[in-house]
Amino acid sequence: MNEETIQTTLTGAIKSGWDSGKEFNKTIQDRKKLVINRLKKLRLEKDISQSDLCVATGINRLNYSNYENEKASPNVEVLVRLADFYDVSLDYICGRTNKRQGLYVEAQDNSEAVKKELQNLKEQLADIQGRISEIEEA
Repeated sequence: MNEETIQTTLTGAIKSGWDSGKEFNKTIQDRKKLVINRLKKLRLEKDISQSDLCVATGINRLNYSNYENEKASPNVEVLVRLADFYDVSLDYICGRTNKRQGLYVEAQDNSEAVKKELQNLKEQLADIQGRISEIEEA
C-alpha cells in the first residue's frame, strides 16, 4: 500500500468518524429537546407555575427554569421526581414511548391480561370436565 492510498484511507476513516460523532451529538440534542418539551407540556397540562412545581417537588427554581430554557439538563434524580409528580414513566419523559405509563407498565398490563385469560381457561376447563362427568354418568 503506497503512502497516498494510506492517506486517503485515513482521511476517509477520520471523516466517517467525524460524521458519526456529529450524528450522535445531534441525537443527544434532539433527545434533550424532546425531554424539555415533555416537561413543559406536562407542567402546562397541570396548569402549574414553575415556582409551584419546584415547591411541590423540592427542585431548585433557577435550575428548573434553566431546564425549560435549554440552558441545563436535568439529572436522573430530578427526572425521577418529575415522573413521580406527574405520575408518568421515565420512558415517557425521555421519549422511549408515547404512552405515559411507559414500557414497564405495558409489560405488567400484559402480564395481568395473561393471568385473566389463564383464569378464564381454567374455568372453561372445569366446566368441560363437569359436562364430561355428566355424560359419563348418564
